[in-house]
Amino acid sequence: MNYDKLFGYLLLLLGIAIIAVTLLYSFKIFTGKISAPDIFKKDIAISQNEIIEQKDLNQENIQDYVSQTVQNSIEKVLPENFTTKVINLACWGAFAGLAIFAGGKIGNLGINLITKSKKEEPKEG
Repeated sequence: MNYDKLFGYLLLLLGIAIIAVTLLYSFKIFTGKISAPDIFKKDIAISQNEIIEQKDLNQENIQDYVSQTVQNSIEKVLPENFTTKVINLACWGAFAGLAIFAGGKIGNLGINLITKSKKEEPKEG
């Protein structure tokens, strides 16, 4: 029995399995059935800053008022964990791309072993 050919088929199946599992998990993540792995987590800290009213504005606290207004506006537009979710999805996408690339390379090694063993087989006749 030719062990190179057997090992080639095993590598080919392993490469296909890596690609299939990665695509399955990516499909589940991007359809919302499961969440992306939490690589980055944002701890929500509640600040105890005093709220500055427009009537109390003076030269010293105008920067604080502008910063507070911008922060309140951003909180109204974007959900709380928006940035961490986007970063986690980007990390999953990078990992999935790497896994698919690796699965392709492993499968290619298997194909090379299969074709090499076919060329080296003695011809009967």
